[in-house]
Amino acid sequence: MSDKPVEAAAAGMSPALKGALVLGIGLIIFNPGSTSGRSSTVFRVIGGLLVAIAALLFMILKTRIPAFPALIIAAVITGSLGGMKSEMMIASVTRGFGGTLGNIGIVIGFGVMMGSLLQMSGASKRMAISFINLLGKGREELALVMIGLIVSMAVFCDSAFIVLVPLVKAISRSTGKSVVGLGATLAAGLVISHSMIPPAVGPFGVVSQFNMPIGRFMLWSMVVAVPVAIAGFLYTRRLGNAIFLIPTEDGSGFTRERPVSAKESVQQEDLCRAK
Repeated sequence: MSDKPVEAAAAGMSPALKGALVLGIGLIIFNPGSTSGRSSTVFRVIGGLLVAIAALLFMILKTRIPAFPALIIAAVITGSLGGMKSEMMIASVTRGFGGTLGNIGIVIGFGVMMGSLLQMSGASKRMAISFINLLGKGREELALVMIGLIVSMAVFCDSAFIVLVPLVKAISRSTGKSVVGLGATLAAGLVISHSMIPPAVGPFGVVSQFNMPIGRFMLWSMVVAVPVAIAGFLYTRRLGNAIFLIPTEDGSGFTRERPVSAKESVQQEDLCRAK
């Protein structure tokens, strides 16, 4: 059997994934707790979990396997390498998935429906334009990070980013600010909100699993999210200055030349007439 597929798969992994994979396999093969039954099981489970995480990230980031089957495969890998019997492993995966779906499935379903309605009706884009008009010219980055924080509570962050990218390009073209900085600012707000603040699906799942008071969780998530958003806002402004790109007029590409504003155009015409 040729080793080329294995070598190709390993070549597509980042150093972090390779490290997790090697460490996990090492814990399974060279078990440090082999002299003690309980320690042996713990190290084997940890090793299986590391291998499963590396496999999960590889499947999601480097292949076209959807997230749902990738999660199931990762769960099977964890159980198999952790020493579970096949019957127990199948029952555990089924029970875990069923319990999670029973707790938050309805909320996730309604959240997805609400996000789809916001996306298809154009409400997300209208909200973004209103924020920019409210904060005024020169504060586009602040408006975009606030838009990201609010929109991503109801809409999946990747879908929201795709919907709002044309708006980011239009702002970049009209203001002369780098599309890289503006896009990164929007992405920061979207990811922070989607990862920390209910009723986004992930944070709400954490609330349900650990039976936490949702009001207190939202309060603390905002306490953490706001400083992180400010840090992201400051960093992405510097990023925009370092990587300066502006969409072309036809939208087919990007240019490093800053577009001439109407005021600058009038000034140039006055200079030409004076000469």
